[in-house]
Amino acid sequence: MTTSNFNANTGNEIRLLSPGDVEALPNLEYLIQGILPSPAFGVIFGPPGSGKSFVALSMALAIASGTNWLGRKVTKGKVLYVAAEGVYGMKLRLQANRAAREVNDDNLRFIGMPFDVRDKSSVEGICKLLKANGFSPNLIVIDTLARVAVGADENSAKDMGQVVEGLEMLRRETGATILSIHHSRKDGGVERGSSALRGASDVMISCTSEDATKLTEVTFKCEKMKDDEPFSEFGISFEKIDLDGGKSSLIASGTVDLSKKKTKRFEQILQIMVNDLKNTPSSYTDICQAFIASPGQGRSKSTFDRSWKILKKSDDIRIEKHDRQERFCAVEPEKYNQPSDESKAELNAAFNGSK
Repeated sequence: MTTSNFNANTGNEIRLLSPGDVEALPNLEYLIQGILPSPAFGVIFGPPGSGKSFVALSMALAIASGTNWLGRKVTKGKVLYVAAEGVYGMKLRLQANRAAREVNDDNLRFIGMPFDVRDKSSVEGICKLLKANGFSPNLIVIDTLARVAVGADENSAKDMGQVVEGLEMLRRETGATILSIHHSRKDGGVERGSSALRGASDVMISCTSEDATKLTEVTFKCEKMKDDEPFSEFGISFEKIDLDGGKSSLIASGTVDLSKKKTKRFEQILQIMVNDLKNTPSSYTDICQAFIASPGQGRSKSTFDRSWKILKKSDDIRIEKHDRQERFCAVEPEKYNQPSDESKAELNAAFNGSK
């Protein structure tokens, strides 16, 4: 077999590949450098109010216009955005983005209603619609996955396997990257439902906010990158754009250095260990529950876990074994005694992103 006519994605045909064939495969390409491979099946997940749809729209608009996305190079292409939860919610968001940046109308189309991705005829209908309009997308955004899988049991590997197969059919027939927006579990941890979704994905990205009632920034973290190195997590800031008629909407406007915020989170956790738990050797569960119960917004398990994963390995934490279970306490408790009201307000302000 020669490499000149070799295609690794030749429909459903099974082919034998030589080592030379494998080594001659083209290098991985990206729609957004280091973030979104092409072609691929990707998922952005997070709790309600975490800004994931705002972020996905900003990515779609950048690809459609060929402009950098938050400082990262973009490959220009056509985008189909399936607003399965309703297209009217896109109106103000589009207007806000148009007021702040380029929007390429020729390269962007929307579908404003859900369809059943498990129904082969529905997927074929989407493909026929695209072909009839001469629109060949490089990216298809599904917002949200739940709205194109109504009736599916998300916890069932069988049902989610059917959902994945429908999305794979859409990817295969169009050649586009599929980017699905999905919800996380109630505890704010991993994506909701069966692990079949994660197993089938090429890239998984979590999008989390510390305060869903006042969206100012989110944490964007690569949870899986199948064929390349995962990108380092970073923050995305939002800007409120005022529109005519007293309306407004948010746009993703820049990146945020998360290192300073992490330092403040570490201090808050250590203060809770020293003051609330009296620095007695405590389990992960005890510390996490105390953190969530403490005053302040955005105290979720996912927020705690992101900080704890780093903090527990630091020199600030002593690990003890009790009945074969790990217990944790602060190495220098005197540094984390209850702060003054002024210091406490400053820490809470920093943590909640109000400064």
